[in-house]
Amino acid sequence: MSSRLQIILMKFFQFVISLYGTQLIDQIPMFSKEQFEKIRDEHIKNNGNFISKDIKDFTNKFNIINQKLPVYDIVMGLYDGFDYSTIKFTPLYYETLGIDEE
Repeated sequence: MSSRLQIILMKFFQFVISLYGTQLIDQIPMFSKEQFEKIRDEHIKNNGNFISKDIKDFTNKFNIINQKLPVYDIVMGLYDGFDYSTIKFTPLYYETLGIDEE
């Protein structure tokens, strides 16, 4: 494995363990930072600091530690900076949704 790939994987898994798993990633853009942090705290309170065995094994093997990353800010930076005009949808996509192509 190249060192660049190792760095990318390490950063990704640091991100995942900062969220205590992947269950909350898709919810981030729906909430303000304060709302998300409250939801995350409730999630941790109800489920514990749950990280799947596979992820835990991987992070232990590569000595990845929880750096308590600012996950909300990271996701929103990606979300806000994404250029949606680069996504090209097929005619079937528009037909399925019942909307006109732009």
